[in-house]
Amino acid sequence: MQKYLIIALLMLVFVGCNQYKPSTFSIKGKVINATNATVKLIAFNNDSDITIIDTSIVSKNGTFTLKAYAKEETLFAIKVNNLPYYFITNDVNDIEININANKYSDYTTNKSATSADIKEYFKQYQLLENNIQKIKDSAEKAKKNNIKDSIITLLKQQETTATNTLKTFCASSINKANNAALKYITLYYGFKTNNINNQQAATYGSEAFASFKSNVQIQQLNEYIQQKVALNPETLLLNKPIIPFFIISTKGDTINSKNYNGKYVLLDFWASYSVPYRKEVNLLTETYKQYRDTNFCIIGISLDTNYTAAIRAIKTDSLKWQHCIDTLGFESNMAKKYFVKNVPLNILISPQQKIIAVNLRGAALKEKLKALYQR
Repeated sequence: MQKYLIIALLMLVFVGCNQYKPSTFSIKGKVINATNATVKLIAFNNDSDITIIDTSIVSKNGTFTLKAYAKEETLFAIKVNNLPYYFITNDVNDIEININANKYSDYTTNKSATSADIKEYFKQYQLLENNIQKIKDSAEKAKKNNIKDSIITLLKQQETTATNTLKTFCASSINKANNAALKYITLYYGFKTNNINNQQAATYGSEAFASFKSNVQIQQLNEYIQQKVALNPETLLLNKPIIPFFIISTKGDTINSKNYNGKYVLLDFWASYSVPYRKEVNLLTETYKQYRDTNFCIIGISLDTNYTAAIRAIKTDSLKWQHCIDTLGFESNMAKKYFVKNVPLNILISPQQKIIAVNLRGAALKEKLKALYQR
């Protein structure tokens, strides 16, 4: 009898140790290469929703201490001057972090196992992202040096493979995350960087909430994702019939959606001030040249409020397809019809006048057309 009583008590202790108890926790750290730095402890929900809960001035010997009270295990961010966030979580009551202000990635976390897991997640993510950028840089260099098209094609294939590897990593990181803080950061950044699509994000958000129902941060993230997804053009438009349009081109011609039956049409919403669009426009031009003699066409819809700026960009970038410039910008009828809140955004319409893809960025449009024309 006494034996069973001891086992029962041990089980109670074990369960108690694995349930978070509301408590005060502290973060002790050291910053090198930053004199008179201010360190802030932030309750993080998303990049636009942060609350500073404690502040510390780094001492002469580089040390600082932060303290906070938490009802549950939560993701927090540490901000040192203008450096990026350092993410940690209160899976233990005493956390240590050492920071090198001259090299963001050169930091260590002690005692908190989950904080170390978060650091490893970002380390692996950065390696994969850097690999994609290296391939892009090599492809750009090859173009400038007039390297053979076969080499450039190979680099583009490598970029696609590297991009898919990053997407797979993001999805697997979410699936593997076994506590609220790690689940939150992998889901939030996967969604923010578009490495998981809207349908995946909505599903992962619901699953996270089901697993951590009592966690307020996870609950808020799920609500944030579901709201964003519900308002996203991809969710609202994909696999739906087109919304008929009747617009006037920069040459004074009528562009009527009825006249494009039997064609693949890319509605390309853009603006001259959009840096991401201007960076990708060479790739779009290549795709247009490759498919313009088929039943594929592009209708560019500039949402510039400055007509002259749009015309200048069309000439500078040698955009040879049809264009419409609506100086009402995001208040224009076309922008409202197609739920355009940001640029660039493109919408691919099938010959049957059905929306078959939304926001095909980078090499994705060329890959989509290649698949369609190989059927």
